[in-house]
Amino acid sequence: YGYKSSLTDEEIKTHIEQNYNLWEILLEWYAFEINRNPRTDKNYEEILNKFVGSWESWIQYYIEPHSKRDYWNEQTLLAFKTHLQFTAKTIVVALSFKNPRAVGWSVDMLNHWWEKFTNGDTVQDSYMWNSTVLNIFMLNMPESDPIWTTISNSGKYSRGTAYEMAFRNYHLDLRVITACYLIKKNDNLSLDVAKQMIGALLKGERIYPTSISENPKSISNAGDLVGTYIRQKNYYQDTDNSYQSLLNQVIESYSNLFKDQLITGRTYMGSFEDINSLNDNYIEIALSLSQNQWDLPLKLYQALSSKFYTIADVNYIISDLESWIIILNTWQERNYEYI
Repeated sequence: YGYKSSLTDEEIKTHIEQNYNLWEILLEWYAFEINRNPRTDKNYEEILNKFVGSWESWIQYYIEPHSKRDYWNEQTLLAFKTHLQFTAKTIVVALSFKNPRAVGWSVDMLNHWWEKFTNGDTVQDSYMWNSTVLNIFMLNMPESDPIWTTISNSGKYSRGTAYEMAFRNYHLDLRVITACYLIKKNDNLSLDVAKQMIGALLKGERIYPTSISENPKSISNAGDLVGTYIRQKNYYQDTDNSYQSLLNQVIESYSNLFKDQLITGRTYMGSFEDINSLNDNYIEIALSLSQNQWDLPLKLYQALSSKFYTIADVNYIISDLESWIIILNTWQERNYEYI
């Protein structure tokens, strides 16, 4: 990948997906061999460690190093976006094989992704910008679009800041969605292990700590979670071609890992999974983060009162959050396992 000067968009996605497929093959091989060969566990551990190192090296060595970062290169943008999506998916495929050790390493790969990606030069700007609403779809909007005035708080537009903050939000959104999916499928892990993995995803902490200091964005209270949910729902854009649509595709790719093998050419009826199908899981996490009084982040209030959201958008947000209360009122004790 890194040595080929020109690739089509499809070739970029295919190269990354084929590399990810090695992870699925490794887990399938381990699940089949572990009870047949006593040496399997040692060999598996060696191969797993090599995969983790190789996969993480894509960010800086195959896609684009920090020193040569081109924020306007659309294919680089596609490669980073694709690699991040498949990094999140490594967690769910490990979950589908009921392999807690692989889930732990996958959680670490996702949590560590941001530190591998960022060059750290936009920290100052990030405090001045209202990046609460920013997503990677907005990187396609021209610098002259009024949306940047709202996001930059009438400051100077910076492509580098927009790029980094959009990926920081996408990284957090995938961590939250994946945490919700672990709750949804927590029968595949023991409750204690599931709680550990979910907590690590929300806080951005490693399961297997290293000496490297990291500072990913974390979910510290229910207000942070609700703010993330509002960004993910992407109320201000057409749902057929929006950030929410992209996240729905990610969730559907997760659900496909738990479906029986399908025969090509046949039509199958089944449930479609999207952000709305994770509402119960968002509610459970929100409750677990509500031991103390909380409020929405100040920057979210500022965004909601700006021209970014219409009155209709705000009413939709209120309606969705009111539906959480309706769902909560129907719950029985069995719904509170994670809490």
